[in-house]
Amino acid sequence: MRFAVSTAASVVILVLGAGCGADSFRQTWTAFPEQAVIFSLTREEGNLASGFDMIQRGSRRIEAPGNAEAWDFALDTQGGLLVFLPPPLLGIRDSNAAIAPFPGMEFDELLKAPRDDDLYISDQPIPVEFGTTYVVRTREDPTFSNCFFFGKFVVMESSVQDGTVRILFDTNPLCEDRDLVPPPVDN
Repeated sequence: MRFAVSTAASVVILVLGAGCGADSFRQTWTAFPEQAVIFSLTREEGNLASGFDMIQRGSRRIEAPGNAEAWDFALDTQGGLLVFLPPPLLGIRDSNAAIAPFPGMEFDELLKAPRDDDLYISDQPIPVEFGTTYVVRTREDPTFSNCFFFGKFVVMESSVQDGTVRILFDTNPLCEDRDLVPPPVDN
């Protein structure tokens, strides 16, 4: 009898919550755009953060690609230009991380990560360009049941001479959720 009463009470609570227009099972998150600096792999100094981890939200050192902390893209200088490199280009074959560039799209305008896998690049360098917002499909994270996360970034400053890029980025912390901005909060 106790089970029936507590089950009935739970149903009433769920119905009342749903009646108020709130989805009691919807997960929410808060936008938290931050800036970070990434250094080109070609810089002479050692121990510089040349990779970026969208899941843990920070720059990472890549001493040897296979031994590096987890990361989703790296910065390099090729042919006198700065480029972003997905992990497979540095020999990490088990990473599914990829980047989809959206030229002419402002950071705040890009609301959702694309579903079309053909838009994501993992097999070639991606030029660093102002006026482009980049969507990142992260590597599969085994901590979260091997799911992908999605985030975006835009180049704020870059210097080929210094081999640096400063980006503004944000990542949706919900597994497999393609929203690049949080949903509106219901009151």
